Amino acid sequence: NADAAAQNPLLNQILKQNLKTAFSTDARHLFWNHLQAAGADYLFVVNDLRIPGPVYGRFGRVREQGVAQNVLFRIRNPKFRYAYDLMTGKMVPVKNSQLSLNLPPCGARILMFTEKPSGKFSVTANSYAAAGGKLKYKAVLANGSGMLPVRFRVVSADGKYVLTDHYNVLKNGVAEDELTIPLNVPVGTFILQTKELSTGKTSEFRFLLCKNQNAILKLK
Repeated sequence: NADAAAQNPLLNQILKQNLKTAFSTDARHLFWNHLQAAGADYLFVVNDLRIPGPVYGRFGRVREQGVAQNVLFRIRNPKFRYAYDLMTGKMVPVKNSQLSLNLPPCGARILMFTEKPSGKFSVTANSYAAAGGKLKYKAVLANGSGMLPVRFRVVSADGKYVLTDHYNVLKNGVAEDELTIPLNVPVGTFILQTKELSTGKTSEFRFLLCKNQNAILKLK
Protein backbone atom coordinates (compact mmCIF):
# COMPACT_ATOMS: atom_id res chain seq x y z
CA ASN A 1 0.00 0.00 0.00
CA ALA A 2 0.99 3.67 0.04
CA ASP A 3 2.64 3.58 3.50
CA ALA A 4 4.74 0.51 2.65
CA ALA A 5 5.86 2.08 -0.63
CA ALA A 6 6.89 5.28 1.15
CA GLN A 7 8.88 3.39 3.79
CA ASN A 8 10.69 1.18 1.25
CA PRO A 9 11.27 3.31 -1.86
CA LEU A 10 14.21 1.22 -3.12
CA LEU A 11 12.28 -2.05 -2.75
CA ASN A 12 9.31 -0.51 -4.50
CA GLN A 13 11.52 0.58 -7.40
CA ILE A 14 13.06 -2.89 -7.74
CA LEU A 15 9.63 -4.51 -7.75
CA LYS A 16 8.39 -2.16 -10.46
CA GLN A 17 11.40 -2.93 -12.65
CA ASN A 18 11.35 -6.71 -12.27
CA LEU A 19 7.84 -7.81 -11.34
CA LYS A 20 5.93 -8.66 -14.52
CA THR A 21 2.24 -8.16 -13.91
CA ALA A 22 -0.69 -7.81 -16.30
CA PHE A 23 -1.52 -4.41 -14.77
CA SER A 24 0.46 -1.58 -13.25
CA THR A 25 -0.29 1.87 -11.90
CA ASP A 26 1.57 4.75 -10.27
CA ALA A 27 -1.36 5.53 -7.99
CA ARG A 28 -0.45 4.94 -4.36
CA HIS A 29 -3.64 5.33 -2.38
CA LEU A 30 -5.58 2.31 -3.55
CA PHE A 31 -5.76 -1.44 -3.21
CA TRP A 32 -6.03 -3.58 -6.32
CA ASN A 33 -5.85 -7.23 -7.27
CA HIS A 34 -5.87 -9.28 -10.48
CA LEU A 35 -7.97 -12.46 -10.31
CA GLN A 36 -9.08 -15.09 -12.79
CA ALA A 37 -12.32 -17.08 -13.01
CA ALA A 38 -13.82 -19.30 -15.73
CA GLY A 39 -11.20 -18.25 -18.26
CA ALA A 40 -11.64 -14.50 -17.77
CA ASP A 41 -9.52 -11.87 -16.01
CA TYR A 42 -10.81 -9.42 -13.41
CA LEU A 43 -9.33 -6.29 -11.91
CA PHE A 44 -10.58 -5.32 -8.44
CA VAL A 45 -9.82 -1.73 -7.37
CA VAL A 46 -10.63 -0.02 -4.05
CA ASN A 47 -10.07 3.71 -3.49
CA ASP A 48 -8.06 4.23 -0.27
CA LEU A 49 -7.40 7.97 -0.62
CA ARG A 50 -8.43 9.61 2.67
CA ILE A 51 -8.01 12.85 4.61
CA PRO A 52 -8.60 13.62 8.31
CA GLY A 53 -12.21 14.42 9.08
CA PRO A 54 -14.04 15.69 12.16
CA VAL A 55 -12.84 14.82 15.66
CA TYR A 56 -15.29 12.91 17.83
CA GLY A 57 -15.43 12.39 21.59
CA ARG A 58 -13.14 13.32 24.45
CA PHE A 59 -10.51 10.83 23.25
CA GLY A 60 -9.94 12.83 20.09
CA ARG A 61 -10.86 10.10 17.63
CA VAL A 62 -10.63 11.26 14.03
CA ARG A 63 -13.16 10.10 11.49
CA GLU A 64 -11.43 10.00 8.13
CA GLN A 65 -13.10 11.13 4.94
CA GLY A 66 -12.69 9.45 1.57
CA VAL A 67 -11.61 11.51 -1.45
CA ALA A 68 -12.46 10.82 -5.08
CA GLN A 69 -9.58 10.25 -7.47
CA ASN A 70 -8.82 9.37 -11.07
CA VAL A 71 -6.31 6.56 -11.56
CA LEU A 72 -4.59 5.27 -14.67
CA PHE A 73 -3.77 1.59 -15.17
CA ARG A 74 -1.31 0.31 -17.76
CA ILE A 75 -2.32 -2.97 -19.38
CA ARG A 76 0.50 -5.26 -20.44
CA ASN A 77 -1.53 -8.16 -21.81
CA PRO A 78 -2.49 -7.47 -25.47
CA LYS A 79 -5.50 -9.79 -25.13
CA PHE A 80 -7.15 -7.43 -22.64
CA ARG A 81 -8.76 -5.34 -25.38
CA TYR A 82 -12.22 -4.83 -23.88
CA ALA A 83 -13.11 -3.91 -20.30
CA TYR A 84 -16.53 -4.15 -18.65
CA ASP A 85 -17.41 -2.52 -15.33
CA LEU A 86 -19.55 -5.05 -13.45
CA MET A 87 -20.68 -2.44 -10.92
CA THR A 88 -22.01 0.13 -13.40
CA GLY A 89 -22.96 -2.18 -16.28
CA LYS A 90 -20.94 -0.20 -18.82
CA MET A 91 -17.96 -0.77 -21.08
CA VAL A 92 -14.80 1.12 -20.08
CA PRO A 93 -12.64 2.19 -23.04
CA VAL A 94 -9.13 0.78 -23.32
CA LYS A 95 -6.91 3.22 -25.23
CA ASN A 96 -3.23 2.69 -26.04
CA SER A 97 -3.12 -0.19 -23.54
CA GLN A 98 -4.27 2.13 -20.77
CA LEU A 99 -7.40 2.37 -18.68
CA SER A 100 -8.64 5.45 -16.80
CA LEU A 101 -10.92 4.99 -13.77
CA ASN A 102 -12.87 7.60 -11.84
CA LEU A 103 -13.12 6.28 -8.30
CA PRO A 104 -15.66 7.84 -5.92
CA PRO A 105 -14.74 8.39 -2.25
CA CYS A 106 -14.14 5.00 -0.65
CA GLY A 107 -15.50 3.50 -3.86
CA ALA A 108 -14.55 0.39 -5.78
CA ARG A 109 -14.62 -1.07 -9.28
CA ILE A 110 -14.76 -4.64 -10.59
CA LEU A 111 -13.63 -4.87 -14.20
CA MET A 112 -13.67 -7.88 -16.48
CA PHE A 113 -11.31 -8.04 -19.48
CA THR A 114 -11.86 -9.98 -22.70
CA GLU A 115 -10.18 -10.35 -26.06
CA LYS A 116 -13.46 -10.08 -28.00
CA PRO A 117 -16.47 -7.81 -27.39
CA SER A 118 -19.60 -9.46 -26.05
CA GLY A 119 -22.26 -10.13 -28.66
CA LYS A 120 -26.02 -10.58 -28.74
CA PHE A 121 -27.84 -11.40 -25.51
CA SER A 122 -30.94 -13.62 -25.64
CA VAL A 123 -33.18 -15.66 -23.36
CA THR A 124 -35.58 -18.54 -24.02
CA ALA A 125 -37.89 -20.44 -21.68
CA ASN A 126 -40.83 -22.82 -21.58
CA SER A 127 -43.83 -21.56 -23.53
CA TYR A 128 -46.13 -22.57 -20.65
CA ALA A 129 -45.83 -22.53 -16.87
CA ALA A 130 -48.22 -23.46 -14.07
CA ALA A 131 -48.95 -21.39 -10.97
CA GLY A 132 -46.86 -22.84 -8.16
CA GLY A 133 -44.63 -24.63 -10.67
CA LYS A 134 -41.27 -24.05 -12.32
CA LEU A 135 -40.22 -22.05 -15.37
CA LYS A 136 -37.07 -23.36 -17.03
CA TYR A 137 -34.94 -20.81 -18.87
CA LYS A 138 -31.69 -20.46 -20.77
CA ALA A 139 -29.83 -17.17 -21.23
CA VAL A 140 -27.00 -16.85 -23.76
CA LEU A 141 -24.46 -14.07 -24.33
CA ALA A 142 -22.55 -14.47 -27.59
CA ASN A 143 -18.76 -14.31 -27.11
CA GLY A 144 -19.41 -14.43 -23.38
CA SER A 145 -16.55 -15.47 -21.13
CA GLY A 146 -15.89 -15.63 -17.43
CA MET A 147 -18.64 -15.25 -14.86
CA LEU A 148 -21.13 -12.39 -15.29
CA PRO A 149 -24.17 -11.48 -13.18
CA VAL A 150 -27.61 -11.55 -14.82
CA ARG A 151 -31.04 -10.58 -13.45
CA PHE A 152 -34.34 -12.29 -14.26
CA ARG A 153 -37.70 -10.65 -13.57
CA VAL A 154 -41.17 -12.07 -14.28
CA VAL A 155 -43.89 -9.49 -14.92
CA SER A 156 -47.41 -9.63 -16.31
CA ALA A 157 -47.88 -8.39 -19.87
CA ASP A 158 -49.93 -5.43 -18.61
CA GLY A 159 -47.26 -4.51 -16.06
CA LYS A 160 -49.55 -4.87 -13.04
CA TYR A 161 -47.80 -7.82 -11.43
CA VAL A 162 -44.13 -8.45 -10.68
CA LEU A 163 -43.83 -12.08 -9.64
CA THR A 164 -40.18 -12.50 -8.83
CA ASP A 165 -36.64 -11.13 -9.09
CA HIS A 166 -33.98 -13.78 -9.54
CA TYR A 167 -30.22 -13.45 -10.01
CA ASN A 168 -27.86 -15.91 -11.61
CA VAL A 169 -24.42 -16.03 -13.23
CA LEU A 170 -23.55 -16.43 -16.89
CA LYS A 171 -20.65 -18.85 -17.01
CA ASN A 172 -18.80 -18.55 -20.31
CA GLY A 173 -21.88 -16.91 -21.77
CA VAL A 174 -24.56 -19.39 -20.62
CA ALA A 175 -26.95 -19.57 -17.66
CA GLU A 176 -29.53 -22.35 -17.31
CA ASP A 177 -31.85 -22.74 -14.32
CA GLU A 178 -35.49 -22.52 -13.30
CA LEU A 179 -37.70 -20.04 -11.51
CA THR A 180 -40.45 -20.80 -9.01
CA ILE A 181 -43.79 -19.26 -9.97
CA PRO A 182 -45.95 -18.14 -7.01
CA LEU A 183 -49.16 -20.11 -6.47
CA ASN A 184 -51.57 -17.20 -5.97
CA VAL A 185 -51.13 -15.37 -9.28
CA PRO A 186 -53.64 -14.72 -12.08
CA VAL A 187 -53.38 -16.71 -15.29
CA GLY A 188 -52.46 -14.99 -18.51
CA THR A 189 -49.47 -13.82 -20.54
CA PHE A 190 -46.31 -13.04 -18.61
CA ILE A 191 -42.87 -11.78 -19.66
CA LEU A 192 -39.49 -13.06 -18.51
CA GLN A 193 -37.32 -9.94 -18.54
CA THR A 194 -33.56 -10.46 -18.36
CA LYS A 195 -30.68 -8.03 -17.99
CA GLU A 196 -27.00 -8.87 -18.36
CA LEU A 197 -25.28 -6.65 -15.80
CA SER A 198 -21.84 -6.19 -17.37
CA THR A 199 -23.16 -4.23 -20.37
CA GLY A 200 -26.81 -3.61 -19.50
CA LYS A 201 -28.05 -5.65 -22.48
CA THR A 202 -31.62 -6.92 -22.11
CA SER A 203 -33.82 -9.63 -23.60
CA GLU A 204 -37.43 -10.77 -23.10
CA PHE A 205 -39.46 -13.95 -23.54
CA ARG A 206 -43.25 -14.25 -23.34
CA PHE A 207 -44.96 -17.30 -21.88
CA LEU A 208 -48.47 -18.33 -20.85
CA LEU A 209 -49.13 -18.83 -17.16
CA CYS A 210 -51.82 -21.44 -16.53
CA LYS A 211 -53.80 -22.41 -13.44
CA ASN A 212 -52.23 -25.87 -13.14
CA GLN A 213 -50.40 -28.59 -15.04
CA ASN A 214 -53.65 -30.09 -16.38
CA ALA A 215 -54.48 -26.79 -18.07
CA ILE A 216 -51.08 -26.88 -19.81
CA LEU A 217 -51.69 -30.41 -21.08
CA LYS A 218 -54.96 -29.33 -22.65
CA LEU A 219 -53.16 -26.58 -24.59
CA LYS A 220 -50.45 -28.86 -25.99
